[in-house]
Amino acid sequence: MTILAIDTSLEDVQVGVLRSDGLELIRCFKHKRDALQRLTPLIRQILTEAELSARDIGYVACVVGPGSFTGLRVGVAAAKALSDAVSAQTVGLSTLELLAQSVSCNSEIIVPLIEAVPGELYSAVYRRGSSSIETLVPATVKSAQDVHSLIASFASESSVAVTGPAAGSVTLDIVLECVPLASVDMRAALKSARLAADTGRTLDAMSLQPVYLRVSQAEIRAHIPESR
Repeated sequence: MTILAIDTSLEDVQVGVLRSDGLELIRCFKHKRDALQRLTPLIRQILTEAELSARDIGYVACVVGPGSFTGLRVGVAAAKALSDAVSAQTVGLSTLELLAQSVSCNSEIIVPLIEAVPGELYSAVYRRGSSSIETLVPATVKSAQDVHSLIASFASESSVAVTGPAAGSVTLDIVLECVPLASVDMRAALKSARLAADTGRTLDAMSLQPVYLRVSQAEIRAHIPESR
């Protein structure tokens, strides 16, 4: 089983490969509005380093959001094109769930946070288990105040850690740990993709879709009547 994973959801554009013999390779670059131009060459580079051809790929995993609208479109489009070209199955991975899996902490409850727009956050709530995490509150977009109240409700009974790019937006007196992460851990992404492949939780190429959770600012502006 050979898996190629793509993440363009946050600050780092990342590509990872898990070969059938267990070898892992991960390469990345900072997202500076050039993901479209640099992603395909990075995929070629990592396949060459792994001594693989595109035809060796059995599964294409992609972090589908929430996150950067532009980044998600680029990553999902690339994953769909590659998987369709080599007849591979796809795996969609949640940015928030991967952030929860990526963090190292002692808290029972993990709340990953990503800024959507000023004053609004993408969030979810997970409980850490011995070998996996359980979703307590699914991914959503809420006002920062509502997210603060949500975290406080869990902090009253359990130890809570916040993580992700927007972890610093939460008042620290209601959480035990604050672990900012700019991007997901691609090793966690490859592990999740392998588990999905092993358990048959895969998609055909055309079924892979980005998870935005909200309309874009461009779409909002498009529906605002021009002042006369």
